[in-house]
Order: sequence, then structure tokens, then C-alpha cells
Amino acid sequence: MYLIFYDIEKNSLRKKIADLLLYHGYIRIQLSVFAGNINPEKLHLWKKISLLMKTEENDKVYCLKINDDHFRNIKKIGTFDADIEFILGTRKSMIF
Repeated sequence: MYLIFYDIEKNSLRKKIADLLLYHGYIRIQLSVFAGNINPEKLHLWKKISLLMKTEENDKVYCLKINDDHFRNIKKIGTFDADIEFILGTRKSMIF
């Protein structure tokens, strides 16, 4: 399980990064936080992101690998609409 999150100033770059993550199967769990069970290195995602961000000095993108149990036991306050088992790949469809 990987969490990818960012702090990006420009709306246009933020949208490009978000669209890239969604295209590669990551699921948005907050405005600037995405989760997925695909290693970003296998998708060459880090290279694609770094090419998009090459001129942005203050922007940041992070990738955090966590184990599935930690993700399942995430503490939440407020609405959490993401289907954890779908994100982890243990459920193949979000339709019950």
C-alpha cells in the first residue's frame, strides 16, 4: 500500500499530478492524498512526476509505503468515503 501526497502551489500542476495518479489507479482519499496498492516505481510514476515538477522549487510530492493492516486501522474523524478493501485490492469492485 502506498500513500502519495503533495503540496503544490499552482492549480494547473496540481491537476496534472492528480490526473496522473488517478490514471494509474490511485484513489483520492483527500484533496492532496492518494492511495494505491501499485508500487509507483513499477509505473515509472516518480519519473513522470519529477518531469512535471522540474521547475517548481517549493512544491513537494511524497510517497509513503505502509502495510495493509496499518491502512485498514487508519484513524478517521469525519466522513471517509474510500473503500479500504477496494484500495488494497482485496475487493475487485466497489459495487456490492
